[in-house]
Order: sequence, then structure tokens, then C-alpha cells
Amino acid sequence: MAELRDDGVHSHYALSDDRIATGMELMREILFDQLGDDHHVPPAEH
Repeated sequence: MAELRDDGVHSHYALSDDRIATGMELMREILFDQLGDDHHVPPAEH
């Protein structure tokens, strides 16, 4: 999953996007835990 990002400024933004995406996944996991087994909630859109 880890990619070599050797392109200067762009790598900074790519890393930031990865952190944001990871944070989104964590938020969704926490949210689903709170909701229990409610499958009516649509997955977060990118």
C-alpha cells in the first residue's frame, strides 16, 4: 500500500491525503460502532 513518493511538494499533499483518508476510515468505524448493526447508513463518499 505504501508507495514511493519522491516528487517534492506533491509528496507532502499525498501524505496529507493518506492521513485524511485514514482519519475518515477511523471516524466511520467509530460511527458504525455507535450505531451498532444499522446497515441503512450509506458509506462515506470520497
